[in-house]
Amino acid sequence: QTHHQRPPVAEAGGVCLPGGLSDTCRMFEDVVVVVVVIVVVVVAAVIVVVVVVVVVTVVVVAIVVTAVVVVTVAVVVVVVFVVGVAVAVVVVGVVVAVVVAVVVVVVAVVVAVVVG
Repeated sequence: QTHHQRPPVAEAGGVCLPGGLSDTCRMFEDVVVVVVVIVVVVVAAVIVVVVVVVVVTVVVVAIVVTAVVVVTVAVVVVVVFVVGVAVAVVVVGVVVAVVVAVVVVVVAVVVAVVVG
């Protein structure tokens, strides 16, 4: 047999053993390379998607938390301001009323003394 003699069988059950040079063996190696590349690409894509999702989630949560905190602080500030203004108005009102009452009493006493 002079026509392209094949080396001894170097594959068992489709698994390429070291030194295997047959076409099937080469094809198997190519398939393995392709499969490995596909798996690596898919895994990389999945990792990227997961990372993106996690980052987006973290950013969104951070934005929402910040918004909630800002709104809460704003509400508290407004409430404190309104309450402060109300208290100030009441205090000023009471002070004015007391002053007016005192003035009226003093005037009344003075008038009574002068007239009397």
